[in-house]
Amino acid sequence: MADRRPIETDGTVALPMSRYDIADYLAIAVETVSRSLTTLRSRQVIAFFDTRHFRIVNRKALEAHCCR
Repeated sequence: MADRRPIETDGTVALPMSRYDIADYLAIAVETVSRSLTTLRSRQVIAFFDTRHFRIVNRKALEAHCCR
């Protein structure tokens, strides 16, 4: 998604959808989306500025996480 969305001047990526919309689109529980994002944050893969803006801290770890 970071490749498709423009990265802002401060290095943040804007999420185009809320966690509820992401869960609805993927047909999973919003808790699953939140838990996944929390795991990425706790592993210092991403850093959130607010609920819709984050920075990718470790892109290789993010790619490894999504491709398991």
